[in-house]
Amino acid sequence: MSDGQFRIGFSVDGHGWANVNLRIGNRDFTIDGASDCSDVVGDLVRGALMLVTGEWFARVSFDGEPHEWRLVVSGPVDGISLHTSCSVKMLEFADINKGLPDQDGSLTFEAECSVGDFATAVFEMAQKVLNTGGVEAYEWGNWPFPLRAFLALEAALAAEVPPGSPHH
Repeated sequence: MSDGQFRIGFSVDGHGWANVNLRIGNRDFTIDGASDCSDVVGDLVRGALMLVTGEWFARVSFDGEPHEWRLVVSGPVDGISLHTSCSVKMLEFADINKGLPDQDGSLTFEAECSVGDFATAVFEMAQKVLNTGGVEAYEWGNWPFPLRAFLALEAALAAEVPPGSPHH
């Protein structure tokens, strides 16, 4: 369970649209109207999995048709443990189709948390989605529930890392 410092909410808001809320400490940001053209839950789960398995950077794009919100999570280049701090940024772009680099986006949210808190918050969000009816009931565009990535994230979060390991 997360310590409450970081929470992510996902709620379907009409056919083909969802809202995503990020809350880190006392700061929060809401994406109003992410389209089902993007695999919101799957991309978040895979991004969290990348971070807890040693990647130092994850990027998730949310399609607002044509607006884009881009979540960029990064940590130190020398390896990441669950306790390492990471930077969480939300960038906004007027048109997702232009594929602009991160530096051309407008920074609309920025906070820090641990890699473990980020990954746990993503896992808990996906678990709530899964608990609303199971894999078969999951409906989000043409995207299936990301079951393999979800189970891999669960295993990665539960893995015991030996003391003294560079990723402890």
